[in-house]
Amino acid sequence: MPIQSSSAIRKKKFDGIQLPQPYYRFLGLIEPSASILLWGPKGSGKTTFAVAFADVLARAVGKGLFISGEEGIGLSFANKLKRLDVNNEDLLISDYHGVNGIKEDARKNKVHFIFLDSLFVINHSPKIFHDLQEWSKDHGIMLIVIAHARKDNKYKGDSSIAHMVDTEITIQDGLAQTVKNRFAELSDMEVAFNKHKSRKNPVPVPFTITLEKLNKLHSIHSWRRLNSFVGFAFPCFTHRDQVAYDKGSRAHISFRYSPNYKKKDYVLELLLDEKVEYQACSHNGFKACWKQILKKYADLQIEIEDQAHARKVLGAREYRRQERQQSKAPSQRSKSSKVAGKKKPAKKAAKEPKGKAKAKTAPDLSAVDKKMDKLESLLTNALS
Repeated sequence: MPIQSSSAIRKKKFDGIQLPQPYYRFLGLIEPSASILLWGPKGSGKTTFAVAFADVLARAVGKGLFISGEEGIGLSFANKLKRLDVNNEDLLISDYHGVNGIKEDARKNKVHFIFLDSLFVINHSPKIFHDLQEWSKDHGIMLIVIAHARKDNKYKGDSSIAHMVDTEITIQDGLAQTVKNRFAELSDMEVAFNKHKSRKNPVPVPFTITLEKLNKLHSIHSWRRLNSFVGFAFPCFTHRDQVAYDKGSRAHISFRYSPNYKKKDYVLELLLDEKVEYQACSHNGFKACWKQILKKYADLQIEIEDQAHARKVLGAREYRRQERQQSKAPSQRSKSSKVAGKKKPAKKAAKEPKGKAKAKTAPDLSAVDKKMDKLESLLTNALS
């Protein structure tokens, strides 16, 4: 391709795939030959998300190929299709029978995208993945690969694969999040385990969260991760009297990271209304700077005003916990109302104080005399 000016490139129209919501908000305008890495722990909803995503893609662009390399084509996969209401002639399902078999099936059926479940079937090889990726790009085919998560919360496979792809999506506890996306801002969306199933966020906004709790929920270890929670994409605020001496005023809070990799100088700045309030410096990277911030401002309260931001900050696990609490509340209220509806047993008459003795009635002397006469007559008869 010849050299072009930046203004010429800006004016040039490029092909892109605009998917229906919420996929468009989540992924942006996708290149037809893009490559996507999708990974997460077992049971998190990886394949469920992938099948639903493949169905949406097939309806948008036409034929696609889903390689069910691990689960295979059986009862489990069929149930997944039924549960998600996937009934699409353009979505082709196949077992894994080698990379050459994938290429051959893709050529024969003229598909527009390929899902590979998972990297395990190609032994997590970056070389094989790169070969398949380059072949897909040359033929204008989108490639989506699925990977498992390790115990250290990273995907199984060579780290170079994440650098090769255009978009990296992590799925955990039913929430899909982009940690890298060349087509849109980092975002998230819920994995729908059943068709048309959606849930409202149970957290009322605005709500507050401390930096320490935010770190516990998400184990913040990189600038990109911190910026996705407390950045300019989602505005959040704090009160100046927690940080500075201007009491009562409210300020927008954000962070700025300035690394100098050659000199090994790293600076993380806490900004209030885009002005530096505190500066953490270190020679040991982002984590060391972040620890300094946490040590000084662990209890700093951040106000979240946007519902989508609240959903993202809380994370799926905490969200579900609060949702369960909310669902229990009505049942607890109904129980209390049932108890209130029951008639309470009548109270026993209060006992009189011990000091006040009951008034004794006088004995009937005539009755006593009669009994004594009877007793005397019986004795005389017995003795005679």
